[in-house]
Amino acid sequence: MSLVTCHHCLYCYSSCYPVRFIDNHISFEFIGQRNRCINTTFPTKATHHFTLCNNNFCFVSTKTLTSFTISPKKKKKMTGTNNTNGEKKYGGHSHYGTLKRVIVKRPDQTQDVDPTKWHYASPIDISVAQQEHDQLVKYLKDEGVEVIYHTIDVAKGLSDSIFTQDSSIITDHGAIILRMGKEARRGEEDEIMRLYESIHVPILGRLSGSATVEGGDTFWVDEKTLAIGLGFRSNEEGVRQIQAMLSPFGVSVVGYHLPYYTGPDACLHLTSLISHITPKVAVVHLPLLPVKLWKLLTAQGVKLIDSPLDEFEKTLTVSANVLGIGNNKAIMLSKCPKTKAAIEAEGITVYEYKGDELSVKMEGGATCLTRPLLRL
Repeated sequence: MSLVTCHHCLYCYSSCYPVRFIDNHISFEFIGQRNRCINTTFPTKATHHFTLCNNNFCFVSTKTLTSFTISPKKKKKMTGTNNTNGEKKYGGHSHYGTLKRVIVKRPDQTQDVDPTKWHYASPIDISVAQQEHDQLVKYLKDEGVEVIYHTIDVAKGLSDSIFTQDSSIITDHGAIILRMGKEARRGEEDEIMRLYESIHVPILGRLSGSATVEGGDTFWVDEKTLAIGLGFRSNEEGVRQIQAMLSPFGVSVVGYHLPYYTGPDACLHLTSLISHITPKVAVVHLPLLPVKLWKLLTAQGVKLIDSPLDEFEKTLTVSANVLGIGNNKAIMLSKCPKTKAAIEAEGITVYEYKGDELSVKMEGGATCLTRPLLRL
């Protein structure tokens, strides 16, 4: 038996998975969760690569690309487990399920905080930013959330990597490694992939080519619908590639165009405009919310709490960036009393952290600073 390590599919650019040759059978192994076999013999096994493109297997050699459809075996239920005792370690297609595991990255004392290079509002006091981050993490730990710290060598110059939401998304079937729209953030993708490998979270796929999507532009409307904001950070090709990865699981991926607002240098993600904190309550900034998304959510009976313009502008778009942690609780930036009061009026407990350095100056709120790994 031999093992071939695959590359990217030339048709849909989704990541390939290992292929094992067992006698005359080729077993396609999908991250240890699903197996399909076809009874076919290929002449030069070591030079061939395979991957799944929707319902087709693509046969890739150095010169040709041929797709052929197979009849899959009965699908096994995806459990989102990565150990033998069946305990779920990753997954959750929502922003309001009970948060159980999360990835964060504490600001580094020696990281580059040049406001011009990183488009920060003004110089950052890193010592204060660390204290603010510690307060946010304390709320998570006090609620029983397992906090996993991401570490990156500061010499790599990835200062925005404290916003762990952006380089990947988590699905019930593994992580999708994204490709950053902000060029200064390129390189974070390899680092988060390294972390996932170390904690045994499988990789469902990785964006490539011209595709860009940042995690802040991804929003689970429901467990079968992923919205992606199309602006300066995420594009149509990114939507297409993620759709190819998720369509085998019955998930639809829909792009929603974002406004120009203050231009390409600023950070305006879809989740700058909406945070879904309970099944029927979301915090939004209505003047900039895509109309199509507003119609979808209102049709589903979701109450939209509008974070007012003065708080939205005062916090440089962070006022509507609220982290739901489950059990009718949420974490948000202080300095937004009107938004907080409206959330509390819905019976939701709000924890506030002071984020003048960490969030306002660096333009990223509680959801930006966290990558939920498991919600139940």
